[in-house]
Amino acid sequence: MSCQVLDQVFGALLEEQRNNSNLDANGQKKLKEAEQIFSQIEGAFKKIYALVDFIV
Repeated sequence: MSCQVLDQVFGALLEEQRNNSNLDANGQKKLKEAEQIFSQIEGAFKKIYALVDFIV
């Protein structure tokens, strides 16, 4: 699965939750955590792809 596909899927899921008016304070906190984790995963995939491009 490419980084672009993951970005689209997780981005859509996060956007859906950002627009969820029913999130309480705990839900907002969990959403922020999910956004940070996604950002870390996205950065890791970019590094992996850069290494693969370097090797190939």
